[in-house]
Amino acid sequence: MNNSAVETLVELNLAQLFINIQDNYGMTPMHIAAINFDYEIFNFLCSIKPDYHIIDSENKTPLDYLKDNEEIEEDIKNSLKNLSF
Repeated sequence: MNNSAVETLVELNLAQLFINIQDNYGMTPMHIAAINFDYEIFNFLCSIKPDYHIIDSENKTPLDYLKDNEEIEEDIKNSLKNLSF
């Protein structure tokens, strides 16, 4: 996933159609951004108002992947606390 692809979906008003679609492993674009610790895309996707409660085949939400990472930066942890779900 890259920034230009996400931005193009938003420009074409298609982002809402794809934000909660799950792949064969139950992962959404939010899961993938979280697993890759791509905080820029994760934050951008948050602005599209995805369903944060979708679980994948590992029974995890996108936020679970971010919260499980011990190396995650403190500012990201603080931003997660400020998200309203």
